Amino acid sequence: MDTTPTVPVPAVPAHATQPGLAPVPAVLHVGQVRVAPPTVLAPMEGLTDATFRTLLRAMGGCGLVVTELVSARELRLGTARARRAARIAEDTRPVAIQLYGADPGTMAESARICEDEGPDIIDINMGCPSKAVTRRGAGAALLRDLDRAAAIVGAVRKAVNRPVTIKMRLGWDATSLTAPELARRCELEGADAVAVHARTREEMYRGSAHWEEIARVKAAVSIPVIGNGDVTSVGSALRMLRVSGADGVMVGRAAVRNPWLLLQISQALAGRPIFRPTLSQQREMLLEHFARVRARCDHPGAVLGRMKRIIGYWIDGVPNAESLRRQVFHARSPDEAVAEVNRFFDQAMREEGTAIRAADGAGTNRCAPCSSFRREGTGERARSDFRRAVVSNEHGKP
Repeated sequence: MDTTPTVPVPAVPAHATQPGLAPVPAVLHVGQVRVAPPTVLAPMEGLTDATFRTLLRAMGGCGLVVTELVSARELRLGTARARRAARIAEDTRPVAIQLYGADPGTMAESARICEDEGPDIIDINMGCPSKAVTRRGAGAALLRDLDRAAAIVGAVRKAVNRPVTIKMRLGWDATSLTAPELARRCELEGADAVAVHARTREEMYRGSAHWEEIARVKAAVSIPVIGNGDVTSVGSALRMLRVSGADGVMVGRAAVRNPWLLLQISQALAGRPIFRPTLSQQREMLLEHFARVRARCDHPGAVLGRMKRIIGYWIDGVPNAESLRRQVFHARSPDEAVAEVNRFFDQAMREEGTAIRAADGAGTNRCAPCSSFRREGTGERARSDFRRAVVSNEHGKP
């Protein structure tokens, strides 16, 4: 019998409604592509690589993943970096390839190249705030050039037979909130859905997301609208949906800090108990991620560098996690990094067990997650099939 710790939450029907707002669908239809649940992993350069996307899809709860940002110009030139970024894996479907660029012809040609890779969706970036992107008229710069933006969507739409989606922000700054008009024009050019980060380019990632502005985009179009920005927990995802009336949720950096978040959001939308990982499961997934990085790269230095970057992915909420980050950061080889992870979690699980026994002996109450933690062994024994740890009869794919 599975005893994975869960925290019951009030049922939130998959079609729950709020006064004046559209229902949240259980399934998001993007053209002919079925996205279920309506949860999306945002594209983030250097973070959401193919290995991470594969792991999240295997865990369940993520309806759609998007590749890292791909330069249309570089893809047309055939650079190794662009080709690698546009590569997809069958076990990540449905998956979108995200392109950025400022020239309609180049974008159309690159979209045709992408189509050969077999993505389910072609996504166009109109929201990246980076100067390296905007100074060339691409990304968020298109929020100030709606004619060019519309021309790009129209050219890509004519070039491919896949659904075309747009990722945008609210506008360039607070004086030019162009997202509703841009979304309307994109729909007229054949876009199948839009995702809106509820900040302007000027705000970058500062301040709070303006979820109410997503509602204005939703009112301007008939295609699905996906909300993004400050979705850092199950509660914030539900609040964003209620305030914005969005049809789906896109999660960015918070999914890197807590890779279980998309699964948890999908469970909340379905009114199911929310999965909470044990220490053993957090170690198991971290080591699985390490193992997949090693399998994809032959150079020990590159492997170790990637390990140091992803060490924080799977240890959200782990006591004294900063000490593990330091130990892995100072590791001199991949094997040493793995040994540090095992050493840290062995100690953490011993301390957790001691605390639970002490609480039991004293007759005191302890927190629900701690009281239901499973003891699944330590060291290499904890590295059982990672799917078993997170996809079970209780909390598997919705």
